[in-house]
Amino acid sequence: MATEVSSVCPYCGVGCGMNLHVDQGKVIKVIGIKSLPTNFGSLCTKDSSSSQTLRESGRMETAFARIDRQRDPVQVKMDGAITKTVQRLKTILDTHGPDAISLYVSGQMSPVPTRISIKPMSFS
Repeated sequence: MATEVSSVCPYCGVGCGMNLHVDQGKVIKVIGIKSLPTNFGSLCTKDSSSSQTLRESGRMETAFARIDRQRDPVQVKMDGAITKTVQRLKTILDTHGPDAISLYVSGQMSPVPTRISIKPMSFS
């Protein structure tokens, strides 16, 4: 039996509301939330077809790192991957300054995570 989970579309900054119909841990259908003034139930092509993407995303679900440049990446713990990424970005920032790093942050990020993401690159 499918359950319904309310969510927000991750694709652009509009923030369209959508209900995900989930059966056995997989999204089987997506419909817009008519009561939300953001989209009044309407969904764009990306929203309306997102059940397929969510069901068979092909995305990595664990962290990988290339320990040796001559070898394939290996699975590592997420905490370690995040720590290593922060260390490497900090080294780049300290060595080359804020213009050496560019980030893309989606309009779906709330203001606090967006500010946390861009603060190290700002001059203030």
